[in-house]
Amino acid sequence: MNRAIVLRIAAVFAGALACGSLFAAGVREQAVGLDFPDRLGAFTLKGRTQFPQARDGAVIAYEGTDGRGAVYVYDAGVGSIPAGVGSPIIHKHFQETVSALQRASTEGSVKAKVTPVKGSTISAFPGCGPQFMWRSDAIEMHGQTVVSRTYLTGFNNHFVKLRVTHPRNDDKNAEQFVQDVRKLLGKCG
Repeated sequence: MNRAIVLRIAAVFAGALACGSLFAAGVREQAVGLDFPDRLGAFTLKGRTQFPQARDGAVIAYEGTDGRGAVYVYDAGVGSIPAGVGSPIIHKHFQETVSALQRASTEGSVKAKVTPVKGSTISAFPGCGPQFMWRSDAIEMHGQTVVSRTYLTGFNNHFVKLRVTHPRNDDKNAEQFVQDVRKLLGKCG
């Protein structure tokens, strides 16, 4: 092959790679060094939002036909956050997130009734990926009830909090979302 043809083929491949990168789905969360894919389970990536206060970090939001999932990555101004769920720092922060949900349900312009479904506990998921502190609450608002699950773990000196909302009697997609996030955090392949 002559040199001009080789250069044209190389240029076409380079262009295809560049275009593929421009249109590739997913977002990078630099704080924890992870690339979040365009899909986790049945949920599709909606985007990443950086909060104004650095301590509040960012949220990577996903949505499905019957629920939502969000991954919050932040440090809350805490200097050192241990990995996993065994530290008192993680336990204390988890209780703060539970209290914040309770406050939001009573202080907002739209009142909601929050009822615990599963009290605070530590997961015992099999396989690769971190464990989480978690709980599940039923939230009744405007005559409808959904379940909101909150998960928290320490990861790469950050809190990683999952908030998954789904219909009360249909948790399959929520479960898959959590497992896919675990695999992503654990780099399980």
